[in-house]
Amino acid sequence: MCCYRAELGEDGLEKAEVKEELSKSRKQIETSRLKLTQLRDHGFDFVTSVRVAGDGRENARRLEEEEAKRARKEKLDQEAKAGQERFEEVSSERNISARLEISNTIRYSLTLLAQFCGTEMVTITS
Repeated sequence: MCCYRAELGEDGLEKAEVKEELSKSRKQIETSRLKLTQLRDHGFDFVTSVRVAGDGRENARRLEEEEAKRARKEKLDQEAKAGQERFEEVSSERNISARLEISNTIRYSLTLLAQFCGTEMVTITS
């Protein structure tokens, strides 16, 4: 019986050691699980931050592109307006010039006719 108790004592110690080892293992598992959860959450936060930063840069690029496009369109509109004004100015000058040429041609023709007929031409001033 004495040996039997000694065996039970040792067996009890071994059971206590096994329980202690299991307890340590469970604590390590729980600690590891918490660390993994924290790492995963931080990883999600990091990915989200990178995505938000990328979206911000893309929005800024689009705004710059829109502003450049608006400025180009405004410049083209101004150039078209200036071109149209210059065209109208040249057309107006051309019309005046054409009228003067016609008047001069008529005057020259009348002068030749008057010389041919031997009469003096009457000058009419406007």
